[in-house]
Amino acid sequence: MLIFYLMGLLLPFLLLMAVIAPIRMTTGGIHVNSSWGCFFLSLLFTLLQLVFLPNLKLGAAVYEGIFIVSVSLICLLPLAPPQKRAIKTKEKYIRNKCFSCLLCIFWFLMFHLVVKDSYFIHCGIWAFFMQAIQILYVNVHNKMIKRGISYD
Repeated sequence: MLIFYLMGLLLPFLLLMAVIAPIRMTTGGIHVNSSWGCFFLSLLFTLLQLVFLPNLKLGAAVYEGIFIVSVSLICLLPLAPPQKRAIKTKEKYIRNKCFSCLLCIFWFLMFHLVVKDSYFIHCGIWAFFMQAIQILYVNVHNKMIKRGISYD
């Protein structure tokens, strides 16, 4: 948090965490084995979402498309929890899936009806995009492992 405070991005960082943290907790995503790896990957993703990606000069229709595809992927793809916290019951899986979809719909509406600042909207869209990419990656990776395909 100190990094983003020093960069003058504390408010966008807090908004980003309010948006994506609950969705990430219910859907899962990429997980690494070490605390340092987790820190640096999280820092990289957050810097991308707050500093680099929102500054891309894309048209409104492109941003809208990215947002719709990202929310759709999050809602349609299977959850990607870490192996250490695997979802063991169908009820919990359904609860997490429904909650994450409701959160996506809520934030989709908030970004369309309430939030007026384009920078905040773009940060939110990129946060959804990065989460969708993580879920997609984990699902593809897990299917490859189940089929015996390795990267070696």
